[in-house]
Amino acid sequence: MSGEVIVDGKGYACAAEVVTWHRHGMQFAPPLGARRRWPLLTPIDLFVVHVTGGENPPSVVYEVLRKRALGVEFMIAADGVIWQFCDPYFVDTFDAGHVNARSVGVEIVNHGWTANASLAERWSTLRPRYETKNHGRKIKMAASHPAQVDALVALADTLTACPLLAIPRRVPRDSAFALDASLWDSDRVAKFAGVIGHLHLSGAKIDPGTDVFAALAAAGYK
Repeated sequence: MSGEVIVDGKGYACAAEVVTWHRHGMQFAPPLGARRRWPLLTPIDLFVVHVTGGENPPSVVYEVLRKRALGVEFMIAADGVIWQFCDPYFVDTFDAGHVNARSVGVEIVNHGWTANASLAERWSTLRPRYETKNHGRKIKMAASHPAQVDALVALADTLTACPLLAIPRRVPRDSAFALDASLWDSDRVAKFAGVIGHLHLSGAKIDPGTDVFAALAAAGYK
């Protein structure tokens, strides 16, 4: 099922199903978890990907973020439906620290990685895990469901094609053009535009998994 993503009050076609705050009733708005972006002083040239670190549905994650005075523009549910929580042209949510002003963010419902052995064991029945390397460290990451990966690619396609945004079809790569899951310094982040992960922005974060960037690369993101 296809849908529309709202940017500047207008609908832009998306190949995945989208439900907006007009339907689900949950909205991040200034001053709680967000700030006013208009007038747009900084071009929006980053799309930041996160995972939630749990398996709760978007409605529950929304409440957790709201209580913590945080926010995010989009979330991808376990079934691949995209939830939109605000118009990114007017609202800047608090999800990506120092790049908030130039970015749009998405949370993928996925427990990701945990050091808690009992949780890892319980959640291991929900998703296959794969070995990857984030921040130079080998870990076993939970894979996003195929429907979620398809939705992420569809959302990225919509945002990168939107003429009001300046997000190119690029993913983080190293000097050998391999996908890069290392921590970037502020200068490197400042020079990059495209789709980036929370792990590239903070040494305390290792999300999302590299599976989503591999999918974007397979879809033609350079």
